[in-house]
Parts: sequence; structure tokens; C-alpha cells
Amino acid sequence: MTPPNVLRRRSAPASAGSGSFGSAPGFSLPSEVLSQICKRIHLVALTFAILWAIPLVLFLLIAPQLPNLPMLAAQLWPLPGAAIAGTGLTFSLVLMVVSPRFSGHPEIQMFLGSAFLVITSLLFGLLVYWVPDFARPQATFIGVAILAYSSIVPNEPGRTLAVGLLSATMAPLAAIFAASS
Repeated sequence: MTPPNVLRRRSAPASAGSGSFGSAPGFSLPSEVLSQICKRIHLVALTFAILWAIPLVLFLLIAPQLPNLPMLAAQLWPLPGAAIAGTGLTFSLVLMVVSPRFSGHPEIQMFLGSAFLVITSLLFGLLVYWVPDFARPQATFIGVAILAYSSIVPNEPGRTLAVGLLSATMAPLAAIFAASS
């Protein structure tokens, strides 16, 4: 028994608005996968909203209550950390609100989700490189974000590659931006 073909040729020619960047012409995702895009993007936005809220609660609400933690928090949390995490939380909440409004348009949802991944990667890069320490290699969560997003929200292979590469370039871009500030 052969495995089902996930990518298939479109039976009708693609309309002008349904094409996507970075994908092979004539390929699309199955309709059952496209119908779940809204739920999956909503899940990604909720997950990242929680991940952005954790450091905000930890460093802004809990750290001032503990006697030794503010000094440690100042070393771990760069100066604009709260602003960056607040921006990430805002983008996550906006995606949670906007995504269901486009439930009938999976192309728009995939674009919004891809843009969300790129913006989140830039914010992760800013958190890591705002106070750069080039004496030792630094790991970022951008790779984890790319893998998590790509595994939760299915997309066409070319677009997944393009968005993943664009997201991966956000770390060097954040380092350049932080060095110039």
C-alpha cells in the first residue's frame, strides 16, 4: 500500500490571487488541512502569548517582591526586555483576535502566521542581542520557534523554507540593530 500523496496537482489553473511566494507552481495543501489552519494559528498565538507573559509576570510582578531577585533580574533581563516582551504579547493577542475573522481565507491566515513568526523571531533576537556578549556563542529561541511553528501550522514546502530562512535571518538583523542603538 502506498502512502497518500499530501501534495497534489491542482485540477484547475490557479487564480491570480491564490498564488503564494516560495511555492512550486501547481501545488496546494489538502482541503482538510486548510480547514484546520484557523485553529492551529490560534493555538500558536495563544502559546506565544503565554510564553511572552511568563517573563513579564516574573520580572515585573514577582521579582520586586523577592529581596535578591531584582539584582539577578537586572543581569538576566536587558533594559528594553519588558517593552520587547510586551510587544510580543501584543502581537500574539492581535493574531488571536484577527485569525478567526479570516477563517474562510486560509491564504491570508498563512500569510498572517508567517509574518507573526518573522516578527516573533526578530523580538527573540532583540532579547538575546540587546546586550551582546560575543566572547561566547549565544543560542536563541529562533530555531525552536521556527520548528514549532512549522510543525503546528502546515504550509507549502517552498513557503515553509522561505519563511524559515527569513526568520533565521532575524537574529543577525537584531544584532545589527542593537549594535547601532
